[in-house]
Parts: sequence; C-alpha cells; structure tokens
Amino acid sequence: MTWRFTDGTNATTNQTPTTAVEAVWRLKQMLKNMGAIVVGSGDGLSAYNLHPTWPYDATHYDVFTAGTPYGSGANGMNNSQAWFVLKLPDGRMLAFQRGSSGTTYWRVVYMPSDLGAVPPVQTLTSGSSTLMALAPVVNYIKGTAGSTAGTAWFGTDGTYRWNAAYDDATYAFWVACWTSGGALTDADGAFFYDPLASGSYPTEDKEPPVLYCPDQSGSASNRPWAAVTIGAESTSYSPKSYLRRGMAGEGFVVVTALSYGIAAGTPVFPLYAGSNPHNFKEDGLPIIFARRAGVSAPGGYKGASSFLRWLGAGRGTGQALTLSTTRDRLAVAEVSLPWDGSVPLV
Repeated sequence: MTWRFTDGTNATTNQTPTTAVEAVWRLKQMLKNMGAIVVGSGDGLSAYNLHPTWPYDATHYDVFTAGTPYGSGANGMNNSQAWFVLKLPDGRMLAFQRGSSGTTYWRVVYMPSDLGAVPPVQTLTSGSSTLMALAPVVNYIKGTAGSTAGTAWFGTDGTYRWNAAYDDATYAFWVACWTSGGALTDADGAFFYDPLASGSYPTEDKEPPVLYCPDQSGSASNRPWAAVTIGAESTSYSPKSYLRRGMAGEGFVVVTALSYGIAAGTPVFPLYAGSNPHNFKEDGLPIIFARRAGVSAPGGYKGASSFLRWLGAGRGTGQALTLSTTRDRLAVAEVSLPWDGSVPLV
C-alpha cells in the first residue's frame, strides 16, 4: 500500500483554495485519481447528468466542465445545491452538495456497499438540485435531510491551507486544513474515510469504514482532529460508522476514538506520553474506535484505524515528523497523518 498525494495533475498538499468549493472540487479530483467514479452530478442550475446503467461502469458523469469548474454559473460547482455522487473503488458511495447557506456549508451522505440491485442515483428526480432524494440507504455525515442549508465544513474562504491524500490499496483517504499564517495554527476543516486496519475488526462486520466530517465551529472546544471531537460522542463533531450492518438492531452511529490513560482519569495518549525515549521520535499510538454501551444501542467495539495515530506529545499543527523516512508523518491537532516528505506550508 502506498499513500498518494496527487489528483493526477496537481499535488494535493500545500494548497490554499480560494473557496471551500474549490477545496471540495480538489477532493473530487483526487478521488477520481484514486479510482472513484462520478456517477451523477448537477450544477444546481440546469445542468445535470446521471449514469444510466447499473452496475456503474468507468464513465464519469461530471458536469463541472466550466473554465473554472469550482466557479459559479453554468457547469460550475459554486452554485447553491450543486452536487455530485462518487462510487468509491470499494463499492461504497459518497454524495456531496453545496448548501444553500453559502460556500462553506455542505451536506455529505454515505451509502454502504450492499445497496442491492437498485442504483441509488436512479431515484433522483430530474432536477439538478435534488441530490438528497436518494434511496434505499442514506446516512448523513454532514447536514440533515430536512434542510438544504448544510452545515459549516471549512473556515473563512481563502484563509486556510488544504492537504489531502489517499491510500492506493485500501482506499483510505483524508483531508486536513489549518489556518494560514504561521506555525502552531489550529486545525480548520477535516474529513477522513478509514476502512480500518485489516484483522482489527470481526469478519461479521460487513461495513467497517469509519467516516469523519465534523462541523466547523471556529471554537477550540470543537476543533477537528482533537480528542474533544474524534474522541467525543457528538453527532456534529465525531466520527460515524455502521454497527451490526445487516443484523437486527443495526445503526449508523457515532463511534469514538478512544483515548488512553491510567487510573483516576489521568490521560496518557494523546499528548501526555512524550516521544519515544529511545530515539525521540513521535511514534504515537494507533487509534481504536468503539461506542460506549451507555449511549443508545447499538454499541461496542468497532476496530483500529488503518492510518491515524494519537500524538504522544504536543506538536504544532502543520509540523512534519520523521519516523521511517524524512517527514513521513504530519501533526494535526492531536493526531499524526501520513505525509509526502515536503515541508508543510503553514
């Protein structure tokens, strides 16, 4: 498995998008390079295109062909309720829609791999802005079914760095942003799709992926990539996944990234263990996901992340770390992510 940091034309690290729409367009381009297929899209105006057959072939139905595809107007993505649906190489699907509240507001939907014979995109009505009329299985990881407004995903347009990568074998991917302007800046937008480490989850789990797309509040108490969000139980800020998919009592629910500590609640990971004492490297600790039995069912163990690691010591967001090769990990808030060896632009 190899982490890739390109959309096939441009690097997906050290970018400064002009708008959140450009940021999402860059994500779309990267996922197409990973092997995802655009099975439907619409510009929110009059242009839309849907794949006519099931199962989908490798043809892209991507209407965003304007000179600036992330701009506004015909065949642009920066229109209220513009949308696209991606089929990932593992058969699962993601749908994205620009919210009616503005460029930084989005709705994001996840659809599992066992959709059966009915292609969900075929249930769209014939208008280009009706993305969320999907069936048979729709799970919101951002926004709600009852409102076209969407919820905030990124910070103020033009003020943050955008970075993303994907694994060409497992199809894991992540997006991490931070406010531009210097070291130790805070995280400012996030997404991950984590298929979990092989062997870390039971064979009965037919839907292992964990997804994370937290709302952007601008508050340190809800910052992305920190234990206060990925380790919390918030429907707005925490990861989500299936438990018991295809079994009685299944649910698409919040799952928590477990922190590690000792008696009386004293924390160790993240941030309080320090570096490896033998080589002073930031090894970190693999993140495990679970759902506490005290919240609504279903609950229990989920699995271990395929790429996320808690930091053992506090680092500046955007700081590159060296474990095996020079600058092969990146510190973002309280986690480390795979990195391409470049000097991060802060």
